[in-house]
Amino acid sequence: MPEPGLRSYGSLRNFEVKAFFKNCAFCVVFFIIIPAAIYYMSYYPYGRASGMHGVGMYFTSDYANLVLDNQKFMFSYHSGVHTATAGTWPTWLTGSARAPRSCARAC
Repeated sequence: MPEPGLRSYGSLRNFEVKAFFKNCAFCVVFFIIIPAAIYYMSYYPYGRASGMHGVGMYFTSDYANLVLDNQKFMFSYHSGVHTATAGTWPTWLTGSARAPRSCARAC
């Protein structure tokens, strides 16, 4: 007979599963949904410049299309950017054309 105050293995397992899903829900809300909402709302000046006004503009298809069109443009622009001074990864870190000696030996 188990001692009072101690949980059996089955209830402990149930608690762990509940805690896992609660943690997952917390992470989805605070690391995906809230940052995405902040990013979406950061296009407010673009909406105002396009003639949209008020909080209701966030819920219009025009505002959503504005955000998506800008995302598509940024992706197409950055996917086509090539630099003439491309080098190894330490180049941008040091600002030089060659990797530093310490990294050249270690890498």
